[in-house]
Amino acid sequence: MAREKGGTVLYCSRCRRNSPCRRVPDHEWNRERISEKSDVFGSCYSAGHPEIHYYRRPRQCLECGHRFITVELGEDYLAELTRYRTRLNELQPLLQRLQRLGEELDPQHRPKR
Repeated sequence: MAREKGGTVLYCSRCRRNSPCRRVPDHEWNRERISEKSDVFGSCYSAGHPEIHYYRRPRQCLECGHRFITVELGEDYLAELTRYRTRLNELQPLLQRLQRLGEELDPQHRPKR
């Protein structure tokens, strides 16, 4: 893809580095979507947690052409997510041990994977 000038520097998962990215206009993104349902961009909230507001934007890397969606989220929610993820990582060995013990006690009731 020929490199355009400008753009916001963001992490591109295909390039695996910070690259300039443009905002793709909503109509352009939705016109090229294969699914029948159009994506919603702009101010959004989580259906299960309406107190969590965020802002969605379609983007395109100007280095490789990869298209992706970014989400702006309040720092307090990012901090909360980080705390929960850290705690889950700490509990993972315990959960695995409990699962093994449960399988030893009752081999017939193994969890589906």
